[in-house]
Amino acid sequence: AVIEGSVNGASHRFATDVKFPDESSDNDFIPRLWATRRVGYLLDEIRLRGESTELKDEVTDLARKYGLVTPYTAYLILEDEARRGVPVAWQSVPQLRQERVLMDGMKDFSRRGGGGAGGERSGELAVTASRANQSFKSAMNVAESSSAYADANRSFYNAGSIAAAEPAKPGASGPMNLSMGGGAVINTDAKSAGQFVQNSQFVNGRNFFNNGNQWVDSQVQQTQAARRIRLQFNSKEYFAFAATNAAARPWLALGNNVRFVLKDTVYEVYE
Repeated sequence: AVIEGSVNGASHRFATDVKFPDESSDNDFIPRLWATRRVGYLLDEIRLRGESTELKDEVTDLARKYGLVTPYTAYLILEDEARRGVPVAWQSVPQLRQERVLMDGMKDFSRRGGGGAGGERSGELAVTASRANQSFKSAMNVAESSSAYADANRSFYNAGSIAAAEPAKPGASGPMNLSMGGGAVINTDAKSAGQFVQNSQFVNGRNFFNNGNQWVDSQVQQTQAARRIRLQFNSKEYFAFAATNAAARPWLALGNNVRFVLKDTVYEVYE
């Protein structure tokens, strides 16, 4: 491998023999960090120049694969999965599809500040969106950029797009309450709305979305025709599989109901 560049105006060249493995998960933060910065760049392109199919498709794929969910990318993911007819059990953020108020808020964000033709290029919302995208473009780690985008989400919601949504029942007041799987109730105030669209975990090189009571590998959508194997949680077959598939153990640790892809096979762990 050869690296060439200039330092203080002087050219330098470094050459060394290296052997790159065909596959490695030792530094799986690197592709996710690259994807974070790439999404920040693409979102800025969309915000400044308007949407195009190529830009939207790349943002959607990267956001889903690496768990880089913002109000705008969540809206793109929903739109893409509806177009492709992805089954509800495999969708990334199916909860949002049922919540008209949140969907309307994300569409508004995409139109006014998060991207799309006709978006605001000046004013508080445009500045907020630009700062959020910059946090992705210059990210040193994913956690910091996600935190910065969560702050931008709160600013947007506080501006009235979602925090001022109509109440859950006639005559009630205040933000809506949204019921989710497991009996949890999410209040659509500024804080929880940001958390609601970022319900994912990046584990051992894979992004998993919480879908009802199960965690679903984002790669499952790309393997609808793959062989499927069901494993009952805590069964003899379950432990035998865990003993012989080290790469899957971090995914199994997500819980009692997990769906993931391994070697062209979709495994479904069920309780």
